[in-house]
Amino acid sequence: MSEPLIHHLNLSPGQGFMVFMALLAVSLMLYGIYMTFGAGGKDLKDEIAEHAKMHELGIAHGHNERKR
Repeated sequence: MSEPLIHHLNLSPGQGFMVFMALLAVSLMLYGIYMTFGAGGKDLKDEIAEHAKMHELGIAHGHNERKR
C-alpha cells in the first residue's frame, strides 16, 4: 500500500467534520472578540450609551410632547 500524499490525522469523516466545526466556531468567536474589543471595533459606537444620552436630553422615544 502506498503512503498517502497528505496525512489527515487518520480521522474518520465524522471526526473530520467535528474538527472543522470546532475550528470554525473558535475562529468566529475570536473574530467577534477582535471586532468588539480590538482594533477592528474602533469605528463601532455604543448604542446603549447613546440611547441613555438621548433619555437624559429628553428626546428618546418621543416622551416630550411636540407643540406645533
